[in-house]
Amino acid sequence: VPVSTVMLAVSAALLLLAGGVPSATAWAPAPKFSTSGLFAARHRLTPPATPTLSTRRPIRRRLVFRMAAATSAAPRGVCWDVDGTLADSFLLGYSATKDVLHQAGYAEPSGDEYHAYCIYTTPVRLARHAGLEPGTDDFERIGADLGRKFDDMYIDLVSTDTAAFFPGVLEIVEGLGSRKVPLGALTNAAVGYAEAVLTVNGVRMMFSSVHGADDVPAPKPNPDGMVVCLSEMGLEAQVGKCKS
Repeated sequence: VPVSTVMLAVSAALLLLAGGVPSATAWAPAPKFSTSGLFAARHRLTPPATPTLSTRRPIRRRLVFRMAAATSAAPRGVCWDVDGTLADSFLLGYSATKDVLHQAGYAEPSGDEYHAYCIYTTPVRLARHAGLEPGTDDFERIGADLGRKFDDMYIDLVSTDTAAFFPGVLEIVEGLGSRKVPLGALTNAAVGYAEAVLTVNGVRMMFSSVHGADDVPAPKPNPDGMVVCLSEMGLEAQVGKCKS
């Protein structure tokens, strides 16, 4: 199976079947947290004052998912991203990032800065937030230290309040699972985080492969992690076929 077939299966369905492109207002989610004021104060779970297109992820983040009912032919496999695709975890990731940087004496990033660096693995992302650049003496050391602290906090706070699936996603995953479609999950966060998100949402047993940037040969956008996932899903990857 070409890597592109599996990687684009979800996004293609979302873009074509969501019933149109939502407005900027529709993309700004109401806070999903039902935790106590003490929790919210401690972790500063407050979204940007005026969420805009520039502070949100691409369209896929807020689309209504209808993939399961859209086709009578089951895909050969689906490998999911986690944050912003399966789980609505923006406030969790953003607040944990601010906490870790604040505790280490660094400035807290804006929402735009947070999103701009989410393309990187956790240690690289946090090192950049700290004002460091690759190649400097402290980049890897400080990034690794901040990354460990972030993962400890981030994973511990995963719950259905902080990392619930987007509306409709659970039904899709369960529908694919009932049809015995192989499922995988690959994140550029830690594998422990992906495991926690799938577990609290009650679907871990449906996934034959779950990996993070810390347990694959190279993180996304490199294809190495996807190759590992597809192999564990019983599918063969044709590396080099993906255009993304």
